[in-house]
Amino acid sequence: MKYGLCCICLSLASTGIKQKRITFKTFSSLPRGEALEKLSKIWLNNARTAYSILEFCSHKKIARYRISSDIFPLATHPKAKITPEELDNFKEIIKILNESGSFAASKGIGLSFHPSQFVSLASPELQTRINSAAEINFNSIVLDFMGAPADARAPINIHLNVQPQKNPDMEKNFAHGLSLLSPNARMRLTIENEDKGFWNAARLLKFLAPHNIPLVLDIHHESLNSSGIPLKRLAALAAATWPEKSEPILHISSGRTDNPRAHADYCPPPPKVLDKNCVFMVEAKAKDFAIEKLMKYNSKLHEKL
Repeated sequence: MKYGLCCICLSLASTGIKQKRITFKTFSSLPRGEALEKLSKIWLNNARTAYSILEFCSHKKIARYRISSDIFPLATHPKAKITPEELDNFKEIIKILNESGSFAASKGIGLSFHPSQFVSLASPELQTRINSAAEINFNSIVLDFMGAPADARAPINIHLNVQPQKNPDMEKNFAHGLSLLSPNARMRLTIENEDKGFWNAARLLKFLAPHNIPLVLDIHHESLNSSGIPLKRLAALAAATWPEKSEPILHISSGRTDNPRAHADYCPPPPKVLDKNCVFMVEAKAKDFAIEKLMKYNSKLHEKL
């Protein structure tokens, strides 16, 4: 069974190897030159951290790594107006991305992004669609620098984040949002079912079919916002939306007892829902520790067999 790590490696973070952030408020409070110098150092640190996490994934036999959408802070912030080439460390950052992608490919580690919940290509607000496309396109550029496949093997996964009942022009807005994507970003786009509201997996399957966009099935979201279809059948339908050369991706997590929609630290092993290879992205808060626990369970299970 293959698992994927989402964004943060707690084992490395405990040793000081972790990503850094900067807010626009802090950035804009500094003289431009000083702000760019600070930002350049943060971007370089984060690129190096991503490489270290990929090394960790290789050592732990983790099949996929979801790169943090915050790896390069303020890159698409409309007011920051960042031109990457003006950063002192830009060439070194690109070199590290090249090396990271080569390393991931050599070890068979898949790469992906999952932009924030504020990204919505179907938003009724034009500026939100423009900003969302800019974020997705930038994620795709990073994957390009890493030499990742320009298709669903290196997906950029989003939510629709719009309820059609309140937005009669949603389909038109979504088509416009798609038109703003670069060719590579468009080919990498995947969408997942939501934990509440209209977009359960069954409705999303129907909506995405004409656009030829793969569905990422979030099993926990399905438990909260059911499609009324047996999970194994639903997983097969979702897997059929993925290109033949790619492994379908599913999300697993478990809700907290006080808030079922919030991710708990750990989650139970995923059910066997597919007869073909797939990857389970582990969205538990304990990150790599949660994956380690799942792998130990799998190992014990194999020993009993």
